[in-house]
Amino acid sequence: MRDFPQFLWGPTAAARRPRLPSSPRAAVSTAPELLRAAACWALLGAAALAANPPGPHFSVLIRGGEVMDGSGGPAYRADIGIRHGRIAAIGNLQNARAATVINAHGMVVAPGFIDMLSHSDAALLRNGGCCSKIYEGVTTEVLGETASVATAGPLAGIALRRQRSLFAAQGVSLTWRRLRGYFRRLQRQGIRLNVASYATFGCIRESVMGLSSSVPTPAQLAEEQAMMAQAMRDGALGLATAFSYVPDIFARDPEVIAVARVAGRYGGIYATHVRGLGNINAGGIQEAIRIARAARLPLHIFHLQVNSNDGPLAASRVLGWINRARRLGLRVTADAYPYRAADNSAASMVPERFRIGGAAALLRRLANPRLRAEIVRGIAASARRFGTRRDPAGWRQEYVISVARPSDRRYLGKNFHILGGMMRLPPAQAVVQLLRREGGSFGRMFFNKSAASVRQIIAAPFVSIGGDAIDVDMADNDGYAVPHPRYFGSEARILVWAREKRLFGLSEAVHKMTGLAAQTLQLRDRGLIRRGYAADVAIFNPRTVQDHATYAHPWRYASGVADVLVNGVPVLLHGRLTSARPGQVLHGRGWRRGSGH
Repeated sequence: MRDFPQFLWGPTAAARRPRLPSSPRAAVSTAPELLRAAACWALLGAAALAANPPGPHFSVLIRGGEVMDGSGGPAYRADIGIRHGRIAAIGNLQNARAATVINAHGMVVAPGFIDMLSHSDAALLRNGGCCSKIYEGVTTEVLGETASVATAGPLAGIALRRQRSLFAAQGVSLTWRRLRGYFRRLQRQGIRLNVASYATFGCIRESVMGLSSSVPTPAQLAEEQAMMAQAMRDGALGLATAFSYVPDIFARDPEVIAVARVAGRYGGIYATHVRGLGNINAGGIQEAIRIARAARLPLHIFHLQVNSNDGPLAASRVLGWINRARRLGLRVTADAYPYRAADNSAASMVPERFRIGGAAALLRRLANPRLRAEIVRGIAASARRFGTRRDPAGWRQEYVISVARPSDRRYLGKNFHILGGMMRLPPAQAVVQLLRREGGSFGRMFFNKSAASVRQIIAAPFVSIGGDAIDVDMADNDGYAVPHPRYFGSEARILVWAREKRLFGLSEAVHKMTGLAAQTLQLRDRGLIRRGYAADVAIFNPRTVQDHATYAHPWRYASGVADVLVNGVPVLLHGRLTSARPGQVLHGRGWRRGSGH
C-alpha cells in the first residue's frame, strides 16, 4: 500500500501510520484503529483543502510569463487563465487548474500578432492557414488590397471570370460572388487564423466596367456604390485601392471618393496602395489624403515606403505630410515591412497605357513591333528609377522570383542583367520576352529602398506591420518560386530589430503588431491582453526569436515562437503545429448578420 502524503500526517505521525493486517483475525482486531485513522485522515485532508482551496478551472492556463499586453506599456509577470475562447483572469493563479497548462517562465506572453496586409485569400482555403505566419506568432490576417492577385471580391462579370482563373491556379475553386460567401466558406472548411478583409476596389470596378480606362457613367458609378454597400454589410473593413495595378490605375478622385463615402457611412476605413508607390514626386500620398478627407473616413496606407533615389530626406518628407494631415484632424495610419526589397508582377513595369484591357491586350501589343519598342523603353525607364552608382541602369536591382512555365525555372533568382545574358538580349528586351512567354506576367523582386528609410518609417508611432505576403507551407515548394523573405519573416524580424538594432523597445514592437493594429482596424476585442478580450496569444523567447529567410534562401520558417493560441485554442503548442482550426472571421463595423444571400 502506498504511503499517505507526508504533509497530511505531520512529521510525528508518520511512525503511527496503519499497516495492512497480516491475517483476517488481525484485520478484525485492527478495524477500530483503521477507522480512527481514516477519520483522522479525512479531517486533516479537509483542513488542508480549506487552507489551499482548489482554484478556478480554465481550458488553458499560461503560467509565469512576462506579459506585454499590447498597449506599449512595461511588461509584468502574471498568469493568464483562458475560458470559452476569452481571457478570463490575469494575475496570480497558482491554485488554478486547466486542461492545458503552458509554462511561460522566461518567455514573453503577448497578444497574437495582426498582419495588416496579407494575400492568403486562396491559401487559407487550400490549407486553412499554414504555416509560415503561425511560426511568427500571427493570429490574424487582413486581406483585400488588390485584384491583381487572387482576392475574395466582391465579384461579377469579367472580374469573376478572372478571379476564378487566379484561384484555380492555386488549386482552389471559386464558388462565391460576395464577401459573405467567401467568409462562410472559410468558416465551413475551418481556418487556423482569424481573417478580416477589405472590399477590393479593383474587383468592384472590374465587375462593373471590365478593364476599361474610361470614366464610369452615373449608372455604373451607382452600381459600384451598391456593391460597396453590400460588401460593408457582408463584413468588409472598408475600401482598399491599389493604384499600381489594373484596373485601379484608371480610376480618379471623383470615382474613388464616391465609393469610399459609402464605406464611410458604414463606419469603414479607406486603405490604399498609393499611386507611384515609393515615388514621392508621384503625388500618391497627397491623393490618398485628399480622397480620405473628401470621403470623411480614416485613411490607412499600405506598405509605406520611399525610393532610395529620392534622397536621404525623402522619408522625413513623407512622414511630415502624414503628420500634418493628422494634426489637421484626419486619422491617418500606415503599415510597412522590414525589408529593402519589394515584389510584384513584372507587368507593373509596363507603362500604364499599354496595360488597358489586361494581360491579353498587353500580349497583343507586345506582338506589335512598334508598340513593343515603346514598351521596351518604358521598362528601361522603370528600372532606372532604382539605379545605383554602380548600376545606373538598375538591372541588377531587379530579380525574377516566380514563373509558370517549367522551361523558365532556370531564370529564377537571376537579376535582369543576368536574364539578358542568358537570353542574349538587352535586359529590357529580355523582360519583354519573358512576359510574352509567361502570358503577360511573372514575379519580380526589386531593391527600391534604403535601409535607413525603412527603419525610419517603421519607427513612426502610427506605423504597424504588414507582411504583404502569402501564408506559406514549405511543403508547397514546387520549384517555381524564390519568394521574398517577407513571406517567412516580417513579424519575427521586427522583434529581432527591437532586440539587436534597438530601433524601439520590445514592448513597442509588440504594440505595433497588436494594440496599434487592432485600433487601426477598429477591432474592439483584439490586440490586447485584457480580461474579456479574445484569447489570441503569442508566446515567444525574446532572446532567441529569429527570422531565418534570406533573399537567396527564403524557404525557412522563423523560430523562437513556442506557442500560439487563436480564440483560446493552441494552433502551435510547445513549438509544434496542432490540427486545430479555431480561426474566426472578424467583421467590420458595417456587418449585418443575415444580410442577403
